[in-house]
Amino acid sequence: MKRQSMILQEKGKIIPLKNDAVPFSQLSKFRLNKLMIYEKSSILFINYDDIIYCQANSNYTIIFKTDNTKIITARCLKDISQSINSNAFFRVHASYLVNIKYVTGLTKDTNWMMNLNDVTIPIARSRFDSFKSYLNIN
Repeated sequence: MKRQSMILQEKGKIIPLKNDAVPFSQLSKFRLNKLMIYEKSSILFINYDDIIYCQANSNYTIIFKTDNTKIITARCLKDISQSINSNAFFRVHASYLVNIKYVTGLTKDTNWMMNLNDVTIPIARSRFDSFKSYLNIN
């Protein structure tokens, strides 16, 4: 049985990989600061710095990137939040996981909202205190 080649897509480039291009033993080193997303016949590695936020949509997650592209994956947001190995991300709401480095401000109307460039994301009341302590805000 012939093994299929993997495809690596990073920063818009698609690079076919031979089966021995990234040794399996070193895959964890390669994945540092990257989120691995499985697609139909490929695996995407997305740099954490390229992710602005992730939004849950039932059992799917929409990943919003800095280059204004979206990636829809069949992984739930809980799975993604557990697999991201970075302190830069915080789960502010049941439906949102945000990269803190892109937060431009916080506003309060009825509830607290987070501003990320031109997007406003709600902060759950139950998570606001832990979010404040995470940011060291009194």
